[in-house]
Amino acid sequence: LIVDDLNLIYSSKIHEIRLDNEPMQGFNPNTNSYTVELGEHATLDDIPSIICKRSGRALSGNEISITYPSEIGQPATIVVKAEDGSSITTYTLTFVRKRSTNSNLNNIFVNGEPIPSFSGYVTNYTVDVPYGSKEEPVITVDKGDEGQTIEVIGCSNFPCKAQVIVTAANPNYSTV
Repeated sequence: LIVDDLNLIYSSKIHEIRLDNEPMQGFNPNTNSYTVELGEHATLDDIPSIICKRSGRALSGNEISITYPSEIGQPATIVVKAEDGSSITTYTLTFVRKRSTNSNLNNIFVNGEPIPSFSGYVTNYTVDVPYGSKEEPVITVDKGDEGQTIEVIGCSNFPCKAQVIVTAANPNYSTV
C-alpha cells in the first residue's frame, strides 16, 4: 500500500453530539449553544454522557475537551480542535430541569371579582363595567402554574380591550 496523499481535516466543527449514546436532536454544527431539558427533578447524576463525532469517528485525546457542569443550569463545555490545530470551536450544552408548558390561568379577576364561567382554555371574555366608569379596571390573575409570567395590558377608554399575556415557565409556550 502506497499512500502519496494524506488529507487532514482542518475544521474544528463536529458532525454529531450523542447524549448517553443517542443522537442529540436538533444538532447543527454551526450552532454553538444548546439547552437540553432533563426530567423535572433532575440532579447532576442525570446529566448524560457526551460523545462528539466528526466524520463518523468519536473524538478523543487532544482533539476534544469536555467539561461537565457542577450544577444543573450551568453549561457543559465542549472544546474541539482541528486536527492541524488551526482552529478551535466551543459548544455549550446547558442542562436544565424540564420546564412547564402550562400557559393557562386558573382565573382572571376584574376589580376583585372573578370572571363568571372562567376556563383556562377560553381566551376571549366580555366583562361589563358600571355605566359611566372612568377608571381603568384592575385586572389580576390566579396563575395556573407557579413558573408562569404574567403581563397585563389594561385599558381606560371604554369600550376597550385589555390583554393578559401568560407565558409558561418554558418560554416557547404562551397564551394571550
